[in-house]
Amino acid sequence: MKKITLLLALFITSISIAQYSKTSIEPSFGITKVQDVTSFETFNTQLGVRHMLNTKFGVRVIGGYTRLYESSDDLSFETPLSFTTGTLHGVVNVGRVLGFESFTKHYTILGSVGGTYTNSNTPTNNEIYHRYSNFHLSLRIDNEVKITKGIFGTASLDFIKDVNNRPFVPSTETTNIFNINLGVVISLNHSKEHADWYIEEVKPNIDTLFLQPTIIDKTITNNIVNKCDCKSNEYVFFKHDSSIIDKDGLNAIMKASDQLKNNSTITVIGYASPPGTNDYNLELSEKRANAVVSKLLSIGINSDQIIIDYDGEVDTKDSKNVDLSRVVKLIVK
Repeated sequence: MKKITLLLALFITSISIAQYSKTSIEPSFGITKVQDVTSFETFNTQLGVRHMLNTKFGVRVIGGYTRLYESSDDLSFETPLSFTTGTLHGVVNVGRVLGFESFTKHYTILGSVGGTYTNSNTPTNNEIYHRYSNFHLSLRIDNEVKITKGIFGTASLDFIKDVNNRPFVPSTETTNIFNINLGVVISLNHSKEHADWYIEEVKPNIDTLFLQPTIIDKTITNNIVNKCDCKSNEYVFFKHDSSIIDKDGLNAIMKASDQLKNNSTITVIGYASPPGTNDYNLELSEKRANAVVSKLLSIGINSDQIIIDYDGEVDTKDSKNVDLSRVVKLIVK
């Protein structure tokens, strides 16, 4: 009993400290087809519990009940047939694997495969029930749409293969079962994004960066490059008419962030070169500053420590290299 309590406590703790919600309850209902025996007219209901190990892979347990009605034209029996199922599947978030988030944040596909144990309650038709119970390969595809942060709608198709299969009895009647269901996914932790939709921030590996000093042309205008009474003074340079941060820019951001302490602040000031109108260059310098701020936030810098500013174009008539005015300055104090 103590071991079970400990495992339960560890499970609850792992849920609470995770960056995203991992566990969900998944009720659904729909119609069933028994291949070569019935059409899509029977009733089934399912209740699943899914736990994601990360944003791409997880496991799911499903319990199900199916009832084949007496009014079926293809079957003749005194009482309606029914069977229960128990399923264990490994789950793959296909949308995350294929990068669906690059074009939609509200739709994904889940694929799962595993085994289903089927137990017949009224085995009176040999085409469906040669034995009271069977264990079969099963597959499932879920189309999932995000409704709210903690509730998602699903439309699923699952397939149970070779029901009644008895490999040592050649005359055994076998069939396949198809279920089409509509349901909902209810996240157990609504305060966090569910693993199905959580986008992991890829933090740069500092070990792969060459933290070399940034080389500055000392003839550039003093209001960009100058000495300051600060812990760090770094520069992120940009190509013409661009706000995209390259590897050297990331290097400067990482060096500046390494100097930040709990009581430190980092001032981010964006600039642009003279070509273009004043308004355009002011907007471009703002975009460059915002790009650097976004990168700082993505590597875990607290927004309260960041001060943002942008000054537009810089007069570079005394500089030998106009490219150096396309810069964001980082000052850590």
